[in-house]
Amino acid sequence: MSAWILAVDAGNTVTRLAAVADGEVVALARWPTGAEGASSGLGRLVDRLVVRQGGMPEAVGIACVVPGLAKAIEGAVARTEARLVHVGPRTSVDLAIAYRPPEDLGPDRLANAVAARQRFGVPCIAVDLGTALSVEVLDGAGALRGGALFPGLEAAGRALSDATAQVIYSGSGPAKSALGDATDSAIAAGLSYGFPGAIDAILERVRSELGSQAPAVLTGGGVRGLPVLPGGIQVWDPHLTLRGIALLTASAVED
Repeated sequence: MSAWILAVDAGNTVTRLAAVADGEVVALARWPTGAEGASSGLGRLVDRLVVRQGGMPEAVGIACVVPGLAKAIEGAVARTEARLVHVGPRTSVDLAIAYRPPEDLGPDRLANAVAARQRFGVPCIAVDLGTALSVEVLDGAGALRGGALFPGLEAAGRALSDATAQVIYSGSGPAKSALGDATDSAIAAGLSYGFPGAIDAILERVRSELGSQAPAVLTGGGVRGLPVLPGGIQVWDPHLTLRGIALLTASAVED
């Protein structure tokens, strides 16, 4: 049995638990964030990962952006008796963070930046399309300069419904055409083709300010809602955040 880290990415929509060994996600489980019985449900998923890996993890890393879920996660992973690390700015001892205050930088965003750096070196850019669209930028000196935040696809669709009297967003999938022939398909067209354009526009501006054609990696479940990937993206990595959590956890354990 090889050593592994249990990485927990508790997002606003989905909580993911992964076994990460040698930088690779070798097993993955999901729990709907906000679902009832989180502690017991997550505990069962932890047990399955332990059985799948044939033994306990050497450490557990948690990146939680939902404060009310933290205790349930801690209860679920306690059975591993492994060292527990809540990843955050203080976890990354070798990364200069220009974001102010550093504590306001979400742990998932930090994990994305660290994982992007491992893949590309610096400068580099991490783009996460989930409940929110977040962009993290590391400059050529290796400092996390900050980035951009924007509503994700679902949030943008709901906002359109909330702000208009006769437009209702149903949450349909990727548009098949940019010419929506009904209200629902017109919304899908705007979101599906608008977001790749928005991402490319942000990347163009970021690269201009950096003075570098920094490579960019894309992650996040919202990518499933796009018919095409943004042209400014070099790599698609669905496990970027989990890799980053594992890297930060391993760094904390080694200190």
